Amino acid sequence: TREFRDHVVAALTLLKAKSPQAYEMVTNYIGVFAQSRHTGMAAYEEPPTSYLHDKPAWESVEAFAADIAHESFHSKLYHDFLRTNAWATVQAGAHTIVSVPEESWGGEAGEKLCCEYQVRILTELGASVSEIAAAAWDPSNRYWEVPYEKRDW
Repeated sequence: TREFRDHVVAALTLLKAKSPQAYEMVTNYIGVFAQSRHTGMAAYEEPPTSYLHDKPAWESVEAFAADIAHESFHSKLYHDFLRTNAWATVQAGAHTIVSVPEESWGGEAGEKLCCEYQVRILTELGASVSEIAAAAWDPSNRYWEVPYEKRDW
């Protein structure tokens, strides 16, 4: 929708102005922003696609921008693994087979890194204390284990 597109543009504009390194990571590791009922990063798609929820009324542009930065960090981890592990990409005739373990870019370890990055970006963007606290790493909240189609965020 137009509202979704405007929200993404506002988030990218904020990142570019207040956190240029996060903006660079987002634009290097996300090729498509797709409006979706659920949020998740499909780093394995070509181009890498960030599936993002519609903007809830309570969400600030700072929080949305940091969410996008969080997703870009997942994509960076995925692509870093591919760059440093030649065995993960194999040519099979006309097809390329890619094998990147989930734990290298997701799971608990990946989420911890992405949340820490998200908190850093929220701080750079001048987000509220409550938004920063909400994004802080909490290993007891195992949201990454919820199947994509059942996520309500």
